[in-house]
Amino acid sequence: MDRLWEGQQALPFDKEGQVVVVTLTVDDAANAAIGGESGDGRGSSASTSTSTVPGHAPAHPGGGATHERTPSGSVLGSMFARGSSSNLTAFLSGGIGGSERAAYRLGPVSLALEVTDVTPKPRKLELRRVNNSGTDTMPSQLYDIMRQAKLEVIQELVLKEGTTRLLTDLLPRWIALRRLDLAGSGLVAVPEEIDQLPQIEALILDNNKLAALPSLVKLRNLRELRADTNQIWSLRTDLRECTELRIISLEGNRLTKPVLDMRALAKVHTLQLFGNPIEYLPEMHHAFNLRSLSLANVRVTSDATFDAVEVSTGDGSGLISSAFGGGGARQGSKAYAPFFSLIFRHSSCQHLLIATAIARIAAEDKANCDAIASTEGAVQQLLSMVLSNDVLVVREASKTLAALAADPILAQKLVDAQALQRIQSLLGDSESAVQICGLQILSNLAFSSDYIARKLFSETLLDSLINLVREGKCRQVQIMGLEAMGNLSFEPTNRRTVARYARSLLAGYALSGSAGQSLSSVLSPKASRVGNAAFGAAAGQGVNSGSDVERSERFGSGIEAGARTAGDLPQEKPGVVLTANPGALEAEAGANITQNLKP
Repeated sequence: MDRLWEGQQALPFDKEGQVVVVTLTVDDAANAAIGGESGDGRGSSASTSTSTVPGHAPAHPGGGATHERTPSGSVLGSMFARGSSSNLTAFLSGGIGGSERAAYRLGPVSLALEVTDVTPKPRKLELRRVNNSGTDTMPSQLYDIMRQAKLEVIQELVLKEGTTRLLTDLLPRWIALRRLDLAGSGLVAVPEEIDQLPQIEALILDNNKLAALPSLVKLRNLRELRADTNQIWSLRTDLRECTELRIISLEGNRLTKPVLDMRALAKVHTLQLFGNPIEYLPEMHHAFNLRSLSLANVRVTSDATFDAVEVSTGDGSGLISSAFGGGGARQGSKAYAPFFSLIFRHSSCQHLLIATAIARIAAEDKANCDAIASTEGAVQQLLSMVLSNDVLVVREASKTLAALAADPILAQKLVDAQALQRIQSLLGDSESAVQICGLQILSNLAFSSDYIARKLFSETLLDSLINLVREGKCRQVQIMGLEAMGNLSFEPTNRRTVARYARSLLAGYALSGSAGQSLSSVLSPKASRVGNAAFGAAAGQGVNSGSDVERSERFGSGIEAGARTAGDLPQEKPGVVLTANPGALEAEAGANITQNLKP
């Protein structure tokens, strides 16, 4: 061991591209069994092992002149950092298996160390013509070079225009090829021989003149397919056989009805169809891994959990960034019109990635809400999305509907489209998250105008809200139930009905004190102006004093007086009191209502 250490210290190499060949010869005849004969029947012949070590010096293990040979070969194993049973360590350990320590000591070893050059193995080969004359004839000198090159280890092959015939001429030698890049090679058809390369994982066909793609069913390992900027007008149905695909990019083609079986292609996480005159989208429900999508003139990307979604629009001059949460320039609603027209034409808008993008766009600008509502079929599709089995899709669709509902004109469109039926379904769901979605839409609709509030209101709806406030499984449901009740009560007729049927409920919360802390502990100091107005909205100026008749008469007047006192709200908007001595629930609901009232 010491000789090995000293020998490698004196080796004359210090550069890449060299290795050390270590040759050790062990005289097995000199190995004596500890305490007697080994009885293993081995002869006295010498054994030789040759090991190749990369061009760097191993650390000294710090061992002595002799070491017991063990099945694991741990001493030399730590020195050479190798674990294979066929390596140098296994040779010196005798290849003995089992957990018992071998009863042999290392005999005389002759050591030879030799530095030798190593020919690097190429991984990528790229060929292009400097001056392309339009011919695909290759010079004989190139073939001479190719015959000497180690093409069998090439993993990435890039062939530009005028050089693609090398793919077929040397086909048997591309046995290690994983990525084939034929972008910009002037192809009008993909070479048929490509199906003889089943190991390919990436096929790049961008910027050619392809009208169609060949059958790729034999490329069972294909994970990435790119054919941007061609003339492809249809897709083969057998593309569904390429079940390992993760990336499909077909931007800038002539696709109108792309046939993509996303159930079979469920592993796809990137689907790029930007710049195609698409009329109908494939069904997207089963594309559970989809995180990047481009359609019409819009690109949508998301992280794994859909918490960070970015949307960008493009035109003839290139991409215009409008990433949400960033500082991108806001675009007019017309920028999204082609996207809206496409996604609301079919139920593919119910995919979570698309639903999230719609919600983000709607939240960005009121003009976008106008564009969504004016798109044919959009309102009906959104109302259909809130009945999805995917709670996350319901959540995103509800955000969009709530954004639309905040505008009186758009709210009227929702009411005309029977939005109340969908809201009732959401309120009756057993999941709190779904109930919150319904309450969110209802609150915004009720707040949009007295006319809408009166049209929505019914004793059945009031009963649903009362039940949610009383029996809601979570605090947020109760708060939003109170908020919806308050927003409906801005309309005078509704307010009298709420006072008649819900007074005992609200008074009970106010008088029992069981609902939580006072308003002052709920609102932060930074929200003091909102807190003053909310307190007036919630307190009702003495609902819990005087007779029941007096309380009832004063029930609807408190919010207006409190708001005017705070100086935070428009003078012309009366409202409804929620409670006299508000607990946390009523305080937060009142704060929400009052915040909406602020000019």
